[in-house]
Amino acid sequence: MFLIIIAILLVTSRLGAQEPVPRTIEFGPAASYAIGWSAGNFPVYRGFPDCGLFSNGTLAAPRVAAVVAWPALFGGDLGIVANIGWAAASYRYRAYPNDEQRLFDPATRTLIDIDREFRYDGDMRLAELGLLLRWRLSDRWGIAAGPSGGYRYAASFEQTDNVVNPPDRSFADGERTHVMERGTILSGRQFALGGTISASFAIPLSERVHLVPELAVRGDILSPVHEMSWQSISAGVGFALLYSPPAHVPEPLPPSPAYTAPPPAPALRAAIRVRGIDDDDSPAREAVINIDEVIFRQHTPLLAAVYFDRNSSQVPERYRRRDRVETERFTLLDVAELGALELTHNVEDLVGYRMRNMPEAKLTLYGLMSDDEPAALAAERAGRIRDYLVDVWAVSRGRIDVRTGAGPIVRSDEATEDGRAENRRVAFASESSDLLAPLATERVLRDFNPPRIRLQPAIEAEAGIRRWGITLRQGTEVLASFEGTGGDAASPLRSNLSWRLSGEQMDSASGFLTADLFVEDSTGQRRTASDSIALILRHDSTVVAHGSEQQGELERLSYALVAFGYRSASGDREHEQRLRELAGRIRDNAQVMITGYTDRIGDDRYNIELSRGRAEYMADRLRELTAARGVTGLAFTIRGAGAETNRFPNDLPEGRVLSRGATAVVEQDAEPGGRP
Repeated sequence: MFLIIIAILLVTSRLGAQEPVPRTIEFGPAASYAIGWSAGNFPVYRGFPDCGLFSNGTLAAPRVAAVVAWPALFGGDLGIVANIGWAAASYRYRAYPNDEQRLFDPATRTLIDIDREFRYDGDMRLAELGLLLRWRLSDRWGIAAGPSGGYRYAASFEQTDNVVNPPDRSFADGERTHVMERGTILSGRQFALGGTISASFAIPLSERVHLVPELAVRGDILSPVHEMSWQSISAGVGFALLYSPPAHVPEPLPPSPAYTAPPPAPALRAAIRVRGIDDDDSPAREAVINIDEVIFRQHTPLLAAVYFDRNSSQVPERYRRRDRVETERFTLLDVAELGALELTHNVEDLVGYRMRNMPEAKLTLYGLMSDDEPAALAAERAGRIRDYLVDVWAVSRGRIDVRTGAGPIVRSDEATEDGRAENRRVAFASESSDLLAPLATERVLRDFNPPRIRLQPAIEAEAGIRRWGITLRQGTEVLASFEGTGGDAASPLRSNLSWRLSGEQMDSASGFLTADLFVEDSTGQRRTASDSIALILRHDSTVVAHGSEQQGELERLSYALVAFGYRSASGDREHEQRLRELAGRIRDNAQVMITGYTDRIGDDRYNIELSRGRAEYMADRLRELTAARGVTGLAFTIRGAGAETNRFPNDLPEGRVLSRGATAVVEQDAEPGGRP
């Protein structure tokens, strides 16, 4: 190929021996083909590097592009070449088994030596953009160098196991090629960045058209995949067909006519004043806004587990799973309004989001199966959760430990189908307490008592008013506006305008209101004027925890604990945190009514006793915590309600786990001037 290029250059240089025409800009199509070498290092089998590695591969990349060049942008010999186009990159990796390979021949009833080859093929499509600095060595020769980048809008990877020799041998199913399900999973990186060095020779085909052969070397800075460092370099040949338009010579301007001074414009003046109006209806340079803020805080418990169907390692459809694009836009607002059960069905994404924002946190996944399932399912289930966090949330594999066993959740009784269903799970555990903590959300409601604003415009227009407008804004946010034409200008603009602003429109963080006036007269002249008024903001903020309400002089607090251990009446760390929060809000002489609950497993008598035990645990801790604060006169009512199936569906294992809890309703005198 290189010999052909040299021959073309020698022949066409004689054909185009005429002196080249000076060029200021060139543009046209280009095409090239490059081959090269790529280097990665990833295992043939996912997670087992000792079974073989893919290390070195080949690269082939055809390209087409549109080229624009400014040959002398920085002087006689230095210019810029820009190109935008499309490329297809094909990566080919090959590896071989580490041990000797044999197949059983049923005809001779012997083992036959075979050659197997592992192949990893990747194909990508890119939209590319390059910007090169070009130095002209002579009238025809030039060299260029610069960065190139692109966007990979499509990528596909396939790993296969192949029988190469003997040519008449195949796998047991008669196929010579198998797609490898346990191979390494790769995903393409969207953005590409690299550098290019090239040498080119311009061959004049006509006065304005040039054929430009080019030799180029490219190197990638960014790996084309997310999972590893994968570098490549390629060399290729290409041709561009460039057209240089003739230089534009402006025609001489006609002689200017004799200058005549325009008549003076009619007078147009505009001004505006903005004032606040106090309680006595008098104008003031300041306006007072009373802002009452109520902050509602809510803690939703998180059941950190995923429950599977019998004999399955697939995550059930009731659990929400997002793709990589959705996870990049994910925030806590997406799950802030969910209840405990719905939040559990989003547990993978909530944990993935927190691990992305807590780079030091580590996670342990405990896979478990029921006694009537294969033992291998435990590890497969935990691996399925890990792969989702790694592939979709881009969590480093080294931060996730996969184990088998019950983990932090007590194993349920296998005597019933409900108990067995609860043992088909993956439980989450972490030493970082915030990683699996309840979801804390906050909502702010503001009640404004806004002032009245008085506007005083003043306009003088000798030619008459064509149109006008007044806008009242806070920063860039428009709160109110008036506008009109000359016919209706007299009344609004010659009197004071008073507005009472809507509190929902105003921002309590900004301290000024601005009035803008514009007016246009019948000749097209336009004038503007502005004036501002300072705002005095008076805040009154109250924090309201979830489950609080006030009726007259009575305040009622409602708190719930969920997810007690199987057949357990003892709480955990999250329960203790909620109890301390509730105890801090109980005052003297409060009435405390506590009810315990269980799931539907077990007979009624046992469930009544277990639910009462959970209620008594909650009552005992509240007594201890309130006594430490000096609270007296509390009256407790304790009840065991048995199985609860109203809030959480007990036909789901996660619903049964959430049903194991207790609720407390506290009735007490409201604080004077307090809020619910």
